[in-house]
Formats: sequence, structure tokens, C-alpha cells
Amino acid sequence: MRDVIARVWFGVVAAIAIWGVTLSASIWIMTDPAALVAHGGGHGNPADFDNWFVRLTITFFYFTILSNIVVGVTSLLLAIRLDRTSTVFRVFRLFGLFSIIITGLVVNFYLGKFVHLEGIDLINNDMVHVAVPILATLGWLIFGPRTPFRFKYLFYALGIGLVWLLVTFIHGALLHWYPYPFLDVDTIGYPKALTISLAILAFAFLLGMAILGLDKVLPGHDKLLEESEQPTA
Repeated sequence: MRDVIARVWFGVVAAIAIWGVTLSASIWIMTDPAALVAHGGGHGNPADFDNWFVRLTITFFYFTILSNIVVGVTSLLLAIRLDRTSTVFRVFRLFGLFSIIITGLVVNFYLGKFVHLEGIDLINNDMVHVAVPILATLGWLIFGPRTPFRFKYLFYALGIGLVWLLVTFIHGALLHWYPYPFLDVDTIGYPKALTISLAILAFAFLLGMAILGLDKVLPGHDKLLEESEQPTA
């Protein structure tokens, strides 16, 4: 029965995350180019965002969207089958967990005070910034699956974040549009933006360590002990 409940839980998380990402993409496609530029720091050229596909790609430069996609896909895989132990899955599962926690904390305790949403925007915000972070975190705490404490999982997961930062800065340099004020090089400069980025990565490292550490003591960790005792080929 526990496995059935877990699979249903992960299925719900996946559905909310995937629907939230889809709704976000739809909102950005319909956003006026001038409003989009203003939202990205106000330094870009609205003409660069006239194409609907360019506006669509904007969606995927938000860390919120990246974390929701990873959580959505990994949760969907768990809803299909719980016993997933591959390195690739564990890396993305770990990345999804610490990323969605960071997303929830940053937006609800910092960025949220700068925006006032209503209607469909508010519903979308609550899906990707509130519901998914809370449900994904609770699902991990209650059901796992537990990840063995391996530094390689954490370093690979941080590597995903580094790639996102690199691509975001390159994209920003080309179109002068940034998803968050603390990455807006045109306004705050590279030294401050890079310093904040390193601080976030450091926090992600500590959060990843905490997740792996808790996985050693939370319910379900006995399976990891059994796994570690299996002979290796």
C-alpha cells in the first residue's frame, strides 16, 4: 500500500510541475515584447522578442522552470517505477530536490515581494513556486527514494547548475535580458552577479550535503545498506 501511495504522490507532483511549466510557457508566448524586456531588466530591444519562439525560449532560462522540469520528469519516472538506482537518475533527482527547495525559498522569501500577481499568473505562480516545492520536498521526506552518500552525485548535480548559469550569462550578453535581478549584469555588473551566483552554488552544495546526509537516517535508508553490501562486479 505504501508503494501505491508513493506512486500516486509522485504522479500528482509530476502533473502539477508539468502543467505549471506548460502554463508558464503559454504566458510568455503571449507576453508583449516590451513588457518582456522590462521584466528582464529593461536593457534589451523589444524587436528581438517579436518572434513567438524567442519568447517561448525565455521560459527555460528561469531556474524555477528548470527545477520544475527536472522534478516533474523524475517524479513521473518514480510514479511509473519506484526502484530507480542509476547514477543518471540519482544525479537529476538530487539536483531536482535542492533546486526546487532553493526555488521555493528564494521566490517566497525574497523575489515574491517585488511582484503582485493576479488571475492566471497567480495560479501559475502558486503551482511552480509553492505547490511543487512543498509536495516534492514532502514526497522525498516521506517516501524517498534514498540516495547513497556519494560526492560524485553532488558534484554532477552542481555541474547542471553551472551549465545553466553559463548559458544564462551567454544568453544575457546576446539579448541583454536576464531572468533575475541578481543576475542582471547590465545593471549590477559581472563581479556582483558572479559573487551572488557563487553564493547560491555554495548554498546548493550545503543543501545537497544535507539531503544526502538525511537520506542516511530517514525511513528507507536500510535499502541502501543492503545495496552497499551487495558484491560489485
